[in-house]
Amino acid sequence: MAHAIRLGLTLVLLAGCTPVHWTRQGLVPAETQADLAYCRQAAWQEAWLESWRRQFHAPPKVVRGRDGRIYYVERHPFGYDGDALFRELDLTNFCMRAKGYELTRVPGP
Repeated sequence: MAHAIRLGLTLVLLAGCTPVHWTRQGLVPAETQADLAYCRQAAWQEAWLESWRRQFHAPPKVVRGRDGRIYYVERHPFGYDGDALFRELDLTNFCMRAKGYELTRVPGP
């Protein structure tokens, strides 16, 4: 049974490693690369500006602990669940989909 579970987990992990790329009908790879570069740059600017705003303009969060005491928790400097890089990736994906692209698997050998 443990062997079957390990095999299943291995297959799931390998499926997550499938290479993908952005595609859109009628465009050459150079146009796709230009759109991707634009989306990445715009996403980077927005994500880091957003994290900067949260860092300096958000008050500390007030929470009540299990012990009943009140704690003040400083906001993480990167906002968005602690990591602006994840936000940047989300924004890049949104931008590419808004331009009509889809993520497709790279055909294997």
